[in-house]
Amino acid sequence: MIATGEEGAHLAGLLKTGKKITLKLGSTPASPYVYNAMFPQSGAVTANQTYRLDGCNTAKLKARYYGGAAGRTGMDTLYAYRPWQRFSIDTAKYLPLGTARTEYYYVSPDTRTWHVVYPDWKANVGQWSPLRTFDTTASEPAEDWLRQVVRPAASEEYGASERSGDQLTMSVPEFGASTPGHYAYADGVNDTGNGKLYADGQLVGDSLIGGYGVFTVPAAKTSYRFVLDAQRRAEWARYSTSTHTEWSFSSAHTDTRTALSLLSVDYDVRGLDLLNRADSHGKVKLGLAVRDQAGSVRAGALKAWVSYDDGASWKEVKVRHGRAEIGHAKGAEFVSLRVQASDTAGNRIDQTVLRAYGLK
Repeated sequence: MIATGEEGAHLAGLLKTGKKITLKLGSTPASPYVYNAMFPQSGAVTANQTYRLDGCNTAKLKARYYGGAAGRTGMDTLYAYRPWQRFSIDTAKYLPLGTARTEYYYVSPDTRTWHVVYPDWKANVGQWSPLRTFDTTASEPAEDWLRQVVRPAASEEYGASERSGDQLTMSVPEFGASTPGHYAYADGVNDTGNGKLYADGQLVGDSLIGGYGVFTVPAAKTSYRFVLDAQRRAEWARYSTSTHTEWSFSSAHTDTRTALSLLSVDYDVRGLDLLNRADSHGKVKLGLAVRDQAGSVRAGALKAWVSYDDGASWKEVKVRHGRAEIGHAKGAEFVSLRVQASDTAGNRIDQTVLRAYGLK
């Protein structure tokens, strides 16, 4: 707590009277707005160091920060990069989760920003956004952070899974969020990841770190299966506590770097509140979109199942044109999802997410 010199002098004067003084304190625990202002200058530093923020030089963004329970505190850090910068250092700031705010960014066409949000103030690894540049004052679309369903999914920002010669590089972040481009990886402490690659049913080897691994494989065309298990063990981890994903694809020798035909499923659970909960009394609309690493693919088959007992039993739900409706079991607290999808070329994904979202 701080006070101005004038306020302090006034309080000191009152205390000298010997009378009982009542001090009322007020605060805003979760600000509805924040300014992310960086004022770059090219060339020499100018004599005038007065800056003005207004609608002519700021971009406006609505941000929603989802959480796992009421009262949880996370952190966020915003890194800024000038054209000549290779790295950036900044400090993390506490952030109340389950809240929304308006963010203002100073428009600077040659400044890049990289935002990271931590799901808890004790978390070692945060969720990263793509590098972006605010070069216009036009309002940006709303951005969701830490929104379910979090699961392994290919991310261009994290790096491509590819083949070069007879070497396969798997690169899949263990915790991709529902917002495109947002991803996180297992830290090996609060959460873990374990990956295995099979060629024609035979184990090739384990990945180095969860969804990342480099493998030497046969030159001939071979059917591959990459299996990734990821767990969240921290006490604050309420959702996506365990995921199991299997990718099936074929690959042969290449002379150039070639992206592997890995499929990802994007989940859109309609109606989630800021604590990642849906209404238990009504039906929830679930959108399922299948994509490859290039961002588009035509699904050949798409099936989904739902569980209310952490995967002990499953019930299939109808999927039509990438959409399903889920009615919830009475008394259930969490909803787990399993999805199987394939494309017309025969590439497949089989993914299970325990505690994909909650119910209220």
